[in-house]
Amino acid sequence: MPNLDDLLNRSMLFTVTKGREHADPVRGKFRTSRPVPQTAEDLGGELDEEMVRKNEIWQLSWDPANPGTFTDLTLLFRGMGMDYRMPVTAYDRLEFSEVQVVRVGGQLVNLKLEPEHMIGAWESRAGRISPKLSDHFRNPTSIWKLDTRIDSSVLVAFGFRLSGAQPSPLSMVECDALGDDLMPPPGTVRPPVEFTAREGARAVVRVDYPRYIVVVELVLCRESPDFVPGDMVGFARIHPHAMVWSTEALDRVETTILMARPRKAMNHGDPAMHSRHKALLVTDTNEAHTKTAEVGLPVPWADAIYDYYEVDPVGAFGEREPTDQDHPLQRRGEVTMADARFRGVRRIRDAVTRRSPTVKNDRDIYRFPHQGQFDSVHLAPRMRLVMDLPADGRGEVVVADDLAMVFLCLHDCCHMHVRWSALFDETPINGWKDGMPNAAAGVPAVPENQTVFASFPNEHTLRYRAVAEHVAAGDLSIFCHHGLAYAVDIWPGTRGMNGVRRALNVLAFSLDEPFAASPANLLDFDDSDEAYGWALFYFQIRFTGVRDAAAPLGWRVFERLDFDREKRMLVRVDS
Repeated sequence: MPNLDDLLNRSMLFTVTKGREHADPVRGKFRTSRPVPQTAEDLGGELDEEMVRKNEIWQLSWDPANPGTFTDLTLLFRGMGMDYRMPVTAYDRLEFSEVQVVRVGGQLVNLKLEPEHMIGAWESRAGRISPKLSDHFRNPTSIWKLDTRIDSSVLVAFGFRLSGAQPSPLSMVECDALGDDLMPPPGTVRPPVEFTAREGARAVVRVDYPRYIVVVELVLCRESPDFVPGDMVGFARIHPHAMVWSTEALDRVETTILMARPRKAMNHGDPAMHSRHKALLVTDTNEAHTKTAEVGLPVPWADAIYDYYEVDPVGAFGEREPTDQDHPLQRRGEVTMADARFRGVRRIRDAVTRRSPTVKNDRDIYRFPHQGQFDSVHLAPRMRLVMDLPADGRGEVVVADDLAMVFLCLHDCCHMHVRWSALFDETPINGWKDGMPNAAAGVPAVPENQTVFASFPNEHTLRYRAVAEHVAAGDLSIFCHHGLAYAVDIWPGTRGMNGVRRALNVLAFSLDEPFAASPANLLDFDDSDEAYGWALFYFQIRFTGVRDAAAPLGWRVFERLDFDREKRMLVRVDS
C-alpha cells in the first residue's frame, strides 16, 4: 500500500532526483540562483546541440506564504544573437488557484493550497529522465516517457483530513506515521461494513476519515528540440503539474492553473513586432489536404494544416454562454481542449472552405476521440507587415497590423499543445491511451477520464481548468501532464527553418500570390536577409488573394481558411 514516499516518487521532479532524500528542502521564501550557461563567445564559436541541452537557463521564485504559486519565471535567451546575455520573462505567475474534489453523493470539498496544509517543499535543478537507461525499464508504469534534463524546479506537497465540513491539515509527521496505510492501493473498492450480530456478540469498528494528498510541482527543463515535430526548433519545456490522491472513491477531481504572461512582450525595438502578448487558439487538421501530385510535399499554409483558429479568444469567447452542445461542466467564457465524453471519431459537415491552389477544398472536418473544440494555445506578440510599394506612390504601406504568428512561432512565444494532429505519430507529441501517456497519435495528451477547459481573463493570461471524473480510491489524478514550452531559437545546425521560409515564398511567387518577394532577392537567403522577413512568412501562411486593380494595393486579399464560427464549436456529429 502506498506511503508518502511512494506517492511523491510518482512526481516528475522526484522521478529525476530518485526521491525526496536527494532533493533540497525549502523552508522559506527564495529565488533559484542565476544560471551560468556556456555561451558561444566562451567557446569561441557556435554552440553545438549537446552544450545547448546541458546549459542551465531558468530561474523562478517561490514563497511559502503562497505555496501553490510560482512567480517570475525567467530564462536566459539564446536567440536573436543574445547568446544567453538577456533574461526574458516567460511567465509572471503560474498559480494553482483551485483544487476541489466532489465526493460520491455530491459533497464539494475545497482543498486549499495554504501554508497550514503544506507537508513540505523541495527543489532541485539537476538530473535527467532517460528512457533508454536500464532504470526506466525496471519501472514500466512510470508516466514520464521522454528524455528530459531538468533545470530550476520546485515540488510542494499538501495533506488534508476530512473529519468535518472542512478539511483539517495532515502533517508530514502524521503521513510518515501512517506509513503504508496512508493511501490504499490504486483502484481500491471498499465494500460497506456488514455483519450479523448475535446475542452476546461484540465487534470493533474503526472509523477512518477520508484523506487527500495534493502535490503541485513546477519543473522547468533545459532546451531540447522535441516539443514539436521535425527537431528544427529548440524549446524550453515548462511543466506545472497537479497530482491528487484520495482514500475514497470520488465523483470528480478538479484543478485550475492560472498562467499569466507579462502584458509587455520582448521586441528589441523591432518595428515589425508589437509589444504586447496576445492569445491565439488553434485546431490542427486530422487529414492530409495537400494536392501532393502538384506539390510533392505538404505546404504549411493554414488551410492545409489547420481546421480553424481564433486570433481573438478574449473577444470571441469572453462573454460566451455554454450551449447544449457544450460539456455540462463548461462555464461562461470557456472552450474545451479535451472532452472525455467522446470515444469515437466525429464528423462535422460543411464547416470550412480551403482556398489555396495547392490544397483540396475538403469542407468536412473530423474530430478524434477525446478531442475538444481547440487543440493548442499560443501566447505571443503580434507582428505588422509593412511593404515597400513605390508603384503605389505611397512608399511603405502597412499590409497587416495584427498578424498572429501561426506555425513555427519563434519570437517570445509560449506554446501549450493539449493535442496534435493525427497526421503525426511521434512519441513526444502522442496522447494518452489505456492509462499511459505518449501512446497514441491524434488524441489529447491528458488521461482519458479528463476534460480540459480554457478561458482567458485577459489577452495575456490563460486559465486552465481540468476535471477528472469517476476516480477510484488510491488512483492518481494528474493534471497538465503535457505541460507547455517557450520557443528559444532555431536548433543548432538546423537550416530547415530557412528552407521552409524560402520554399514557401518561392511557391507563392510562382502562383502569383500577394506580396511575394522575388526569388532573385533570395539567392543568398539567410537569417539576416531583409528581403523576406518573418512578418511576410506569417502573412503567407494565413492569407492569399487575387490581382484586382480596383482593390487597395492592386490585390484582393483574403484568408486561405474560411470556417463557420458556429460549427467550429460543435462537439457532436453533424448528421
